[in-house]
Amino acid sequence: ERRAIRERFRPKGPVFQECEEGLLRALCPTLWEPILEARRLFEDRASPAVTGRVRDLALSFSPAAPGNGILLVPQIFAVDRLEEIVLALEDYERSGLPITRPNDKVPLGMVLEDNPGFEGLLGFLEHRVFVPLAWVLYTSLAPGIAQSLAFNPTHRKTFVKQYFPGRDTKPTTHFDPSVLTFSLCLGRSFEGSAVYFHDMHNNREDSCPYRPAHPKPCTDCRYVHHHQPGQLLIHRGKHVHGVFPIESGERWSMIMWLS
Repeated sequence: ERRAIRERFRPKGPVFQECEEGLLRALCPTLWEPILEARRLFEDRASPAVTGRVRDLALSFSPAAPGNGILLVPQIFAVDRLEEIVLALEDYERSGLPITRPNDKVPLGMVLEDNPGFEGLLGFLEHRVFVPLAWVLYTSLAPGIAQSLAFNPTHRKTFVKQYFPGRDTKPTTHFDPSVLTFSLCLGRSFEGSAVYFHDMHNNREDSCPYRPAHPKPCTDCRYVHHHQPGQLLIHRGKHVHGVFPIESGERWSMIMWLS
């Protein structure tokens, strides 16, 4: 099956180049050097000399830290590169090739690990961008949380979700089976569909994570984020969250779970 996909599906554009330099240039140009420096510091993170450089580097990403381990990078991908990803996803949907859905009850979205056309991009994002970046940001902005994270994932699951008005995507208030979750807004143009966060799941009997998604903030909502194309949202998997209904347009999100 993977061989058939590899032979028949070859996405085009800089974001799908095999060489790392090409993949790097799919990111916002202002972040090329900070991403490379984040990798260098991450690989040398055991050295005491690294500590003083991390905070200055973190500021290069213009991050926001609204609290409780939620981190936001306001623009990590150029918008035209995001459109290349969405167009490739649409091409694959039309190809008739096998698709694994994130939710087998909803005919929307797809699991990307099952598609060899995305292997290079996913490996690059995990090892060269997301993990080093998360280490830099948590070390600088939430050091207490950083100490509880190993930043050495052994399992990855990545999928794309689509949101359209009037189409049920079975949203719930939930937490993820991950240590860290990375949510990249791919586009396109939309209103609504904000991401809301409650408290951390505490591993006891609790109805909150299994409640249906709600149409507006409730008394449990601690933070609401209005996702925009190119933004990267990072949070711990056990942080209870959900998505408000989309009002117009279409929203595509790439979700990567690392554990």
